[in-house]
Amino acid sequence: MNKHDRVVSPIRTLLSLLAIGAGCGLLMWVIPDEGLRVNDRFTLSFAGFADFEVEETVGISDAEQFLENYLPLLSDENKEFEEDSLRAIDRSVHPDSLKKGQYTTDMGPIEGDPSLEQFRERLRIQSGQQGIANFDRFFSRARSAHADGSRIRVLHYGDSQIEADRISRYLRNELQKRYGGVGPGLIPPVEIVPTGAIKQQASANWRRHTLYGKPDTTIKHARYAPLCSFASYDSSEAELVFGPSKMAYGRAARYEIVKMLYANYASEAMLEVYADDSLYSTHLLPPDSTQHTLLWELTPENGELRFRFIGESIECYAMSFEGYSGVQVDNVPMRGSSGTIFRKLDRPQFTERMHELDPALVILQYGGNSVPYVKDSTAAENYGRWMRSQINLIKTLSPETAIIFIGPSDMAYKEKDRYVTYPMLEKVRDELKAAAIETGCGYWDLYEVMGGRNSMAAWVASDPPLAGTDYVHFTPKGARKVAELLVQALIDAEKEYNDAH
Repeated sequence: MNKHDRVVSPIRTLLSLLAIGAGCGLLMWVIPDEGLRVNDRFTLSFAGFADFEVEETVGISDAEQFLENYLPLLSDENKEFEEDSLRAIDRSVHPDSLKKGQYTTDMGPIEGDPSLEQFRERLRIQSGQQGIANFDRFFSRARSAHADGSRIRVLHYGDSQIEADRISRYLRNELQKRYGGVGPGLIPPVEIVPTGAIKQQASANWRRHTLYGKPDTTIKHARYAPLCSFASYDSSEAELVFGPSKMAYGRAARYEIVKMLYANYASEAMLEVYADDSLYSTHLLPPDSTQHTLLWELTPENGELRFRFIGESIECYAMSFEGYSGVQVDNVPMRGSSGTIFRKLDRPQFTERMHELDPALVILQYGGNSVPYVKDSTAAENYGRWMRSQINLIKTLSPETAIIFIGPSDMAYKEKDRYVTYPMLEKVRDELKAAAIETGCGYWDLYEVMGGRNSMAAWVASDPPLAGTDYVHFTPKGARKVAELLVQALIDAEKEYNDAH
């Protein structure tokens, strides 16, 4: 043995381990469960005694397997679930089930199974004793729209969860298949995220202005309706170009009518419209304070449309690509918005645009941008009151419109080594649901539909992922799943209303 080598006795090893254990125990005792906040960017955390307790797992473990429970509820008209990514239901008949006159499946619940009723209730659009105001009128108008040559509009307002036409695009296609209609509906003149519903580009001198997000101090008014945004250009000439998108569903890729919603508060301007590089029409845009709508009727041969503006800038609020009849579904995302924005809009302009659009259904999908910042019940209750006032304004301006509120999905943040639901999410959901039902609206509980508490982690872990690694936003595939379930909820609601009348 080398004289420099030391023999470590078992007692010394034991004492060292006990000392380390005692030190860790002291840290576990001293450092609170929420950690020690060192500064605004760093918090020192340490495992606590509770972390070593056996904890009951809360939340779904497999998102795809959970979603398969909805398959028996899907109508024949909404079977994309099976074809898209979920495994087709392999209904294996068992001898015992034949005696009961029913079949069983390894994929999900069967008729007569209490769990099927649970999933049916999750999917349901909820309402109070008075039901959803004007919902039967919406379905009646939708059913007759194609036959009598009328058009009805569905305005889908929301936050970044519906950006890039997610959720809306599938909803639009299914409603247009069911009730007729073509075209993507309202489109902002300048986009920040490609929608896939239509190809568009703008010359570099266009500027997009929004009422939500970071305030634009250069704009001294609140005329942003109906998309809560508008665009203007900063020179004497500008262009907008639109054309059918190969990424769009077939019906959205076609359109028969194009509209431009604008106002000209500067000097006289000229607009030239080109269809596939051939001059189609010219228009003098006089300077006045009136809200205008220009309309062009097209033939299928009119592919790409180019709008050339000459003169001082106008305010362009929206373009709309529609059919002569059927349903239009407008996708209106507002990145970063909590939905408490409609009362900030210029009231006369908003009133005029709502009367012009005459939506049969307005879908409001908000809550996700507020959840991380709501720290107590009072803040959640205040948010519910603010949303109630927004809903009441829309009801005042458009009293014959049905309204459905879609609340926040599950959202998760990292707590030590796992992702868990924000602590006040369910309270926010409850306040939004109360606001919707008390004002005669419907409420679709996306949080429960996707699995409830701590379900987001399973959506992120799905292969392929159904939600992004921010544990907030759905992937395109996940948004498609949500849209399929929303469409089924609307189909079920129509059946309920038909049965009741």
